[in-house]
Amino acid sequence: MTAGVYVHIPFCVRKCAYCDFLSFSGLSDLRAPPYIDALLDEISRCDALDALSIPSVFLGGGTPSVLDEASLSAILNAIARKADISAAEITLEANPGSDANRAKLSSLRSSGFNRLSIGLQAAQDGMLAALGRSHTLSDFLDIREAAASAGFRNINADVMFGLPGQTPDDLAQTIGLLVSLDIPHISAYSLTIEDSTPFGKMLREGAIYLPDEDAERRMYAQARQSLAGAGYTQYEISNFARLGRECIHNILYWTRQNYLGFGLGAHSLVNNTRWRNTDDMHEYIVSKGEHASIVRDAEDLDTTAQMEEFIFLGLRMTNGISAAEFHRQFGVDLHTRFGAQILKYQHLGLLEIRGDLLRLTPNGVNVSNIVLADFL
Repeated sequence: MTAGVYVHIPFCVRKCAYCDFLSFSGLSDLRAPPYIDALLDEISRCDALDALSIPSVFLGGGTPSVLDEASLSAILNAIARKADISAAEITLEANPGSDANRAKLSSLRSSGFNRLSIGLQAAQDGMLAALGRSHTLSDFLDIREAAASAGFRNINADVMFGLPGQTPDDLAQTIGLLVSLDIPHISAYSLTIEDSTPFGKMLREGAIYLPDEDAERRMYAQARQSLAGAGYTQYEISNFARLGRECIHNILYWTRQNYLGFGLGAHSLVNNTRWRNTDDMHEYIVSKGEHASIVRDAEDLDTTAQMEEFIFLGLRMTNGISAAEFHRQFGVDLHTRFGAQILKYQHLGLLEIRGDLLRLTPNGVNVSNIVLADFL
């Protein structure tokens, strides 16, 4: 069986004002050994890893780079003892200023990590401070240089648009910087504010104001145009890459391939069974990695749910979804099963058919949430 592996590291230097991910600032006393020991136990106990073909390993968070080299290498070694990862894309998420210096990155590169995903978000220090980021632009330039010196050639940078007070010129400056640095993969996300975050409270109280939907769409179109002009291919709604630098791990998610998640709150999908780990830190640590003690919300997906996910996730890819592959997997004709929705959005100019493929048009990408939700 082939499956990707995700490992969740829920620790950060500082919790950003917009973040609703399962992560915690501080808690250095829980990182190692308590959390790392439980994580290593979970990996070692996982029989499904044995003899698995693994195309990607992704350490996300949180900020995995806050861990020391020994802990990060131990995680990778624990996986390698169970399965062959010698040819895998192995990604580490890192934030500038999170102790990811040249010596540390060189050590991690030697231990097997071969892809770095760096959270820049914006190139303006004032905007970074307003977001609650713990770094400056100078920190980003430092970690990018350190990564290159350490031998990382496959690097991603995250940027955000639709930020409070952000102008088109701000976004253009951020994109232009990354292009000038020849960052091979760029992820560009619209800011989404959840009620439970500090930004959610500030928005309710009128302390911050966001660009309206039209302004946000113009920023997105601007980013797409700039990156296309610089030779990047948009292969997914939010992701742009130089040739051959598409993120293997994320493509696994969008094409509904198997993946195993380890760590607090991590999600898994194996043979159309989905589950998640507990998000209670105490429960996770005392479990010592015993699957039965930490698994939550296990669900066997029925055929309808599988078909809906195939479309909802697959249409995020700019190549779209294959009618032949849909029929191969489900024994049903795509246009018979979802003909009403397909015709509706074809007439609106939001979906198009090119041979075997159904995909969003450029205008459809702009309102993708509306289109995709109609298939659920």
